[in-house]
Amino acid sequence: MTLTTRPFVKLFTLSTLCLALAACQDKQADKTATAPAAESTNTTSQNTANTETGGEMSEEFATGPKAAADRALAPTAISTSQDGKATTIAVDFGNATIGKYAAPIRGLIITPNKATTPTPLIVLSHLRAPNCADMDARFPCHDGVAELRFDHGMQYLGEHLAAQGYTVIIPDLSPAFIGLGVTEPYDQPKLWQDIVSRFRDELKAAAADDKHFGTPVAAVDFTTVGLFLHSRSGQMTTAAEQVFGKDNIKSIFAYAPSYETFELADISPAPQDIPYLAIVGSLDTDVGASANLWLSHYTTTPRQTAASTVELSGFGHMSINRTAVQAKMDDRRGCDIITCHDDKAHEKMLLTAVDDWFGATIQGKDSTLPTKPHQALPKTVAGYPARWLALSAQSKGFIDAKDFGDSDGVKYCAYSDPMNPASAIMPACPEPEMGVVQAITPVAYLSNAAKATTNIQGATALALQIAPTGSHGDKGTTVDITLALDDGNAVSLTLDPTDPALIERASEHDSGMYRLGTVQVNLPKAAQNRTITAVTISSDHPVIVRSVDFW
Repeated sequence: MTLTTRPFVKLFTLSTLCLALAACQDKQADKTATAPAAESTNTTSQNTANTETGGEMSEEFATGPKAAADRALAPTAISTSQDGKATTIAVDFGNATIGKYAAPIRGLIITPNKATTPTPLIVLSHLRAPNCADMDARFPCHDGVAELRFDHGMQYLGEHLAAQGYTVIIPDLSPAFIGLGVTEPYDQPKLWQDIVSRFRDELKAAAADDKHFGTPVAAVDFTTVGLFLHSRSGQMTTAAEQVFGKDNIKSIFAYAPSYETFELADISPAPQDIPYLAIVGSLDTDVGASANLWLSHYTTTPRQTAASTVELSGFGHMSINRTAVQAKMDDRRGCDIITCHDDKAHEKMLLTAVDDWFGATIQGKDSTLPTKPHQALPKTVAGYPARWLALSAQSKGFIDAKDFGDSDGVKYCAYSDPMNPASAIMPACPEPEMGVVQAITPVAYLSNAAKATTNIQGATALALQIAPTGSHGDKGTTVDITLALDDGNAVSLTLDPTDPALIERASEHDSGMYRLGTVQVNLPKAAQNRTITAVTISSDHPVIVRSVDFW
């Protein structure tokens, strides 16, 4: 079962918004009837979505795809992009089977038209959402019910990337993702692996035969692979390593990825040591802050490459996919009252960010995005204010939350789900009087100055993984850091309370959502030339700290 974020937090924030704005309640009911969640956070909500839309999904089909062994294959179709720079080949290679389930191996191959050298490969892996027009998740759909092809919904991005010199494959993964769970009742990563492997093999065959697809395709450099991962596809990186080889995957760009972050005991494994960026919309009510919750647990895991997630205000989960937009699937709520970006803005933002990210990590171009270790976090992404959580690559050491100990005003604790007592694996952190703190990993709750000892030599900067513990009705939280040095002196630093990680989140519509973010600080030369022996953190309001990272 895929459970991506704690539902009580999501329900609190949505109900807060709707109670404050009664006018949105009727509109939400209308929207729910046409736009069920794609990657819902619990079984109940997903089954409710199917019931509300009238889907009568039988048990036989509810659990996975049932492609017929004698399914008629769709003919290969070839088209050229409007700008003439890319050719799209719609393919159908038959079925992939796993146990009693079978999914079609079909989708799009998009090749640049003027490539003179082998091209990097981008695997564009789309979201999980109801794939039938009656909002059922099944394959095949009921007789007379049209399919929703989410691979076709990403063709615009594939053509754009091909115009930049990449070969792109967009497998149709809707049938493969029908099951509610990632590994039960069948292994979806294994099915993903089998489907994408066939695309890889067909591209290799085309390299030796210009007429393999009925049209020439560019040569592919299979040692340089980038992954674009949306929603459930975020959990397919290990499967991609099996297909292409770990060392050949050079870059990962994720949009609203879904990870196991419902219970800490079941959290998804640490991210692979591959340059990684996830963009999440602040209004995503489908997977919410899953990427933030996941990455925040691994801030003290040593790595060599950059990994970060950034939240952009006003964006949602579905609107980067044209098929989802045409089916009126919009997970956001209250858009008649608050600022919600339309589908064109989603696409423009995505094209800009993808160009920037893959251009830097695969083609070696310059970028303000954190593509390299020790790179400063930009204030904006694609022109929108950015709220970052970033893992510190090539660090010189960490102070973990537990290193602050337990004392007066200091508590090593976790925010457990009050609706699920079994999740309380350690002392619970105090809940805020106003606002919601969303975190799954253990943290240090600091209501007084807290000190941790360390032994860090040669650091030039630090990153604080921190969050306020609620709304206080002011401009933000002021945090002071004192570094004790081995010569007996100390260096004091004051963080900017207007940093996105520390600002007040309450608005006229809700009481504020707080989650861990990253504040980067360059150290003065006096600290760079000495050994740091202790760190003391104090603030004007209680904060939670996950780690202090040095590089």
